[in-house]
Amino acid sequence: MMAHPPTKADHEMSRAKVCSLCGCRSSQIRKVTPSICLLVKEHVNGNYDISDPHYPTGICNTCRVVLSKYAKGDRSRPLPEMPSYENITLLKDLRYKDDETCNCFICITARSTAISKGPVGGRGKKRSISPTIKTGLVAAQRAVSVPKIRKEPTGHDCKVRICSKCHAQIGRGIKHQCKIANTASNILNSIESMPDKVAQQVASGILKKKADSIAGNTRNVSLQLSTKGVSARVVLNPISKEPTVISHESLHDLQIGIGNQSSTRMRKVSNWVRTHVGRSSIPPGYDKARTAKSNILSCAFNVKKDQEFDGNGDAGKVTRPVVYADCKSIINRICAERDYAGTPNVIIMADGGGKFFKVCATILPQHYDWTLDKQLVADAAQSLVSSMKKKRSTYAEGGSLKKGKLTGVKRVILLAVVPDIKETHSNISVIFELIGLNNIAFKIVSDFKLQLLVLGLQTATATHPCGYCFISQSELKKRKIEAV
Repeated sequence: MMAHPPTKADHEMSRAKVCSLCGCRSSQIRKVTPSICLLVKEHVNGNYDISDPHYPTGICNTCRVVLSKYAKGDRSRPLPEMPSYENITLLKDLRYKDDETCNCFICITARSTAISKGPVGGRGKKRSISPTIKTGLVAAQRAVSVPKIRKEPTGHDCKVRICSKCHAQIGRGIKHQCKIANTASNILNSIESMPDKVAQQVASGILKKKADSIAGNTRNVSLQLSTKGVSARVVLNPISKEPTVISHESLHDLQIGIGNQSSTRMRKVSNWVRTHVGRSSIPPGYDKARTAKSNILSCAFNVKKDQEFDGNGDAGKVTRPVVYADCKSIINRICAERDYAGTPNVIIMADGGGKFFKVCATILPQHYDWTLDKQLVADAAQSLVSSMKKKRSTYAEGGSLKKGKLTGVKRVILLAVVPDIKETHSNISVIFELIGLNNIAFKIVSDFKLQLLVLGLQTATATHPCGYCFISQSELKKRKIEAV
């Protein structure tokens, strides 16, 4: 059998005999496929390219297995260090290059007789690197220079730069997808690698600078921050709000303003407020204060079960129960409760409708203005003028929920009540004597009939029916009533 003549291997043939990862010549060399090329780019060297003559196109069986496991997440065996093929100087493409021998690292390794035949001494042991790599033969043409083994960028020797566009790290073997949309995430990744205290200082510094540019200070400033979704709102150094506190007096005003509600209903209102606003929104002791407020006049009233009164027709004397209070005592209590100074103005009202004869009182302060429904004060003339111009009440004044006018029905005080009696001068005198009406200064308001009875005059059909003058009935009928 005739043997083939020896053929000199060129650079392309040498590339296929050398492992691209460890740089060794092995008898178990395979060609790098496109899928293996992608794995080498992702995990070993991002600049690796099969078409580049600086890189080998083969891969040994050991490196192929290690790379495959590494890509699947098995990091039990480290990847080999790839030689710096980028530093190889290739033979120039000249017309007489057929007579020249390429002495680059790849060709010298391919021509070497020291062939690695796989792991020796047990599976999994680290394979020794060929003498060619150890001595680092990286050459061009006739010169042979000391090689440089490629190392991963670590520590202070790492030559890593920051992209000015997307702020991502740029370096050998680092994937770089330059997009403006990735800028925020790239900066955030850099901050997360810092110590926690430094990261907090960076975040607070950005917020302070933005608040200072908007409001000129960093105290209680609301910032609206852009995100990739719904805008985020942040309040920098917020001022703590004082807790809402509803005083007992305000709840008493509410009780009057919504129609003199019972203590049971006001207890439900207070429980609702404490549930939704906070337990401390109402000072403690409201139940006792409410009960004391409701019973402030209860001890001022008396009950007399068998008081004699004039009966209807020829019935003679009849006995009726009377609920009454001493005028002077109850007025003093009300003046103290309402903080009245001086002598109050007391207006007495009496009427016998609804099968009950009632005597009531409206108590006003000494200097009272009927137009403004307020107490006049000498040094508050200007405030009164301004209050006359107001058409709407403010929230500071209680809004639409007020205690009611001093002359309103909510402020009327009951002095005496008697069921089923005849309206006569004698009966009215008995009631006025029980309540001690003549011990105070007062003005009485009543209808024409009751006015005549209080004055001790006869009815409106008498000869002299007027309680203000001495005009006779006949003369009054002769007068013409002129329209006012």
